Amino acid sequence: MLSRYPSLTVVMLLAAILPASARLGETENQLVVRYGQETGKADAEDPDAPIAIRILTFHKSGFRIMVTLFHDVSAKENVGRDNDFDVWPERLIKSMLAVYSQGQTWRIMSNGGWQRDDGTTASYKFPRGFQVKSRGLIDAEEASKRRPQPSENPEGF
Repeated sequence: MLSRYPSLTVVMLLAAILPASARLGETENQLVVRYGQETGKADAEDPDAPIAIRILTFHKSGFRIMVTLFHDVSAKENVGRDNDFDVWPERLIKSMLAVYSQGQTWRIMSNGGWQRDDGTTASYKFPRGFQVKSRGLIDAEEASKRRPQPSENPEGF
């Protein structure tokens, strides 16, 4: 029966992997309780700015969840389906927004994404999936871009 209703199946799987209180700001231990043992872990530099981050990857119920830790708490989460060949149905995206609302209201931004009152943003892009990013990480990325970059010219040494 569920195979006749693939979007219903996806919504039910999402409900199984993301409890109604999924939230940014969780520690690594809290994430392991929520999603199970991570399948990957790496210290890296944020691709959007030269700041240190840790990336944890989880797989649960046909979804992959990639969590970016900044200052030891989750600051960005990317959720995608393991076999993502179709654009997500609108109700799945709305479910994701509800899961990550943390008691706040999302409003549509001019770029087609969403923003909460606290500045946290969310977006959905096929085939990458759904992303939610904290205001703190956004601010850190913007601040690091404004810092003067070291000169590539060694003059003056």
